[in-house]
Amino acid sequence: MGSKRSQRLLIELYRAGIDAVLPEPVVRKALEQRSHDAFTAMVATGKAAPGMARAAIDILDDLQALVVSDHAEPVPSNARMLLAGHPIPDDRSLDAGAAVLELCSSLKKDDQLLYLISGGTSALVESLHDAITLNELETTTSLMLNAGATIHELNAVRTALSAVKGGGVAIAAAPADIVTLAISDVVSDDPSVIGSGPTTRPANINPAAVVQRYGLANRLPAAVLSAVNQAARPVMPAVYDYSIVASGVLAAQAAVDEGHRHGLIGKSAEEPLDGSARAASREIIRKFRDTPELDFLVFWGETTVVVNGSGSGGRCQEAALAAALELDGTDDLTFLAAGTDGIDGPTVAAGGIVDGSTAERGRTLGLNPLSALENNDSAPWLHATKTQLVTGPTGTNVGDLWILLRHDALTGATA
Repeated sequence: MGSKRSQRLLIELYRAGIDAVLPEPVVRKALEQRSHDAFTAMVATGKAAPGMARAAIDILDDLQALVVSDHAEPVPSNARMLLAGHPIPDDRSLDAGAAVLELCSSLKKDDQLLYLISGGTSALVESLHDAITLNELETTTSLMLNAGATIHELNAVRTALSAVKGGGVAIAAAPADIVTLAISDVVSDDPSVIGSGPTTRPANINPAAVVQRYGLANRLPAAVLSAVNQAARPVMPAVYDYSIVASGVLAAQAAVDEGHRHGLIGKSAEEPLDGSARAASREIIRKFRDTPELDFLVFWGETTVVVNGSGSGGRCQEAALAAALELDGTDDLTFLAAGTDGIDGPTVAAGGIVDGSTAERGRTLGLNPLSALENNDSAPWLHATKTQLVTGPTGTNVGDLWILLRHDALTGATA
């Protein structure tokens, strides 16, 4: 089977991908190339915010500095650190939104703001329009996620409810100049989608059309529906300075390079992951079997889960459980699916690693893999079969990495 060796090698490839998009080195490199800039303030928001802030403050002097994240990490003493809710915004998210807008509104014409943004910002930093309550926002987010809305569609609706998203930070900071450095967690690397685009123009997606598409008009709170139907594109500053310093593409390529260092033949998939997590994992396994010339294949992107059951898990664990069923009884492949942030949904796991023996292992414990999948209960099932991948928060976030490895390729590999 080569299972243990396959797992070790897959984890090495996954960690190489993470290392390539860690916040401190990528921000340091970007700022060293911008030595002419004279920043007076810095805001860092998202799962990678502490690391991004450490790099910036180490290079820059005399900054007003505000950092917002979902977990505690050390930051320099001159930075104000706030923790807020993720993946569902909470009262701390509203406090963070108020703090961000207060700092930005204090800037003047000759000031320059460095905005460091990473995945998670959409939930972590919020300031709602007057008629919207936090409970209504939470209800809206949950309804859309459970309906299978894409991140682009979800952000379009959230932008209609928010004074931060869709350029709200840029409007508050005007007339100061803004430079944005982003770690992208979206497959398009579209600035309007990363963190719901607080420093950029919103995407040209009609939020009312999104609500209609998913049949949610009669299920959303009245104040939310009113805001969505009345949403208008804001008047934005004319100049943008926006750079993406890390992304899923970069992480995937680093994983590929690590595989090559082990003497394996592999590449990154041409198209990003999207659509249903369970369907995507089954499809890529079938396609990989049609490419015998490759030892491994790396995928990046972000899928969705339609929640019909009452279990727990995330998109990567659901993908892993579906893959365990697809591989059931075979002896040729091992599959890893994990979030680059180290957190898959509201669980302690980053994802899972499965092969052709995994489903049967569960059955010997009295656990039905198909029933678990249909109940969206992947996390307990993978935990019981010891196939969860638990890394803890990685400090970065560029979406998900999935990797398929062929067992017979390990004969000559240096794993």
